[in-house]
Amino acid sequence: MRRNVFRRVVGLVLLALWQAVVAAGTQAQPLPSIALFPSSGSGGTSVTVRGSGFTAGDTVLVDILGPSQDGESGTLATANVGQDGSFTTTVTIPSGGPPEQITLMAYPRSFGPRSRETVNRAPKATFAVIVAGPSPSPTTAPTRPPIPNPDSVTGSATLPRTGVGRVADSTSAASVLAAAHLLGLIVAAGLMAGAWHRPQALSK
Repeated sequence: MRRNVFRRVVGLVLLALWQAVVAAGTQAQPLPSIALFPSSGSGGTSVTVRGSGFTAGDTVLVDILGPSQDGESGTLATANVGQDGSFTTTVTIPSGGPPEQITLMAYPRSFGPRSRETVNRAPKATFAVIVAGPSPSPTTAPTRPPIPNPDSVTGSATLPRTGVGRVADSTSAASVLAAAHLLGLIVAAGLMAGAWHRPQALSK
């Protein structure tokens, strides 16, 4: 009798220990999650999706979560989970839409058919779509008026005499003096000729 009671007590203790170990293992297992790099940009942006905490060997569908939260908007990529429970894949954000928050979902195939419960359990991340506005027109800096050069000649200012000008002036003065001297010789010759002819006229 005592042996049976002892066996039952030992069995209950072992069962409690096993349940505690299973519960601890379940709590220690990280929940699956995904991250987006970058997490914002314009339509057509290439985004890297990194997931962790998934079941090793599972297949993950990266979807855009639709308005009804069922992921019916289409699958962007499919990734295989590694032995460490992580995966990395690349998706392209659809272009042409308005600026909004797009929700990406990583749905493991091990969840089975989609339902509201399984979709709620699947990890998600948001991407902010930014629509670029019109580029601003280039501004032209005001043009400063030119600063007058004091060495430049404007209006009726007198040009400074240069060496060439002084040589030209001296050459012109010499020409005038030579012409005056020649004119004086001609006048003197005429007077002398008149004086020579006058005595001959008186003698006749």
